[in-house]
Amino acid sequence: MDWSRAKSIMIAILLVCDLILGGMWLKERVDENREIAAANTAAVSYAENHGVSINCDIPSNSKRVYVLSLTFSEGEGNGKSEYRNVPIEVLGSGTEEYLSGIKKKGSKIEVLPAYSAVLKSVSNKTFSIDSIELIYLVDRSAYGGQGGQDTALPYWKLRAGNNYYYYAAYSD
Repeated sequence: MDWSRAKSIMIAILLVCDLILGGMWLKERVDENREIAAANTAAVSYAENHGVSINCDIPSNSKRVYVLSLTFSEGEGNGKSEYRNVPIEVLGSGTEEYLSGIKKKGSKIEVLPAYSAVLKSVSNKTFSIDSIELIYLVDRSAYGGQGGQDTALPYWKLRAGNNYYYYAAYSD
């Protein structure tokens, strides 16, 4: 048996399999993005029919993010306010400056599409959505600047005039 020829044939077969699998994965991503874009259009139409006007683009990409474990200290922190280009918002009086550590917690989770937040905002409110962005949110208002650890989860932040609305961007 010619082992050199057999090796070349096996490499060619594996390359063809990789190309087929890669093509299938790419088609799946394209189909998923197309479905999200169609759902965005439907959500905007539904919201506008219920008195909510949308004055911004709704993100249509799917994303996976980590749940974060944040460490707060009673002294000065590093002032870092984002993780991998996703802002971290800490609710509570002046606690941003006490953020001293960020660690990813567990594996990545799938973020719900932004249109889910638009649909949740329809509940008997007549207002205008001016912006929507993905953030990490943690509420430290009960701790009043004390040190400790807390968990930051992904949320969609909608701005309507001077008001902000937060909707969970993860599935329970």
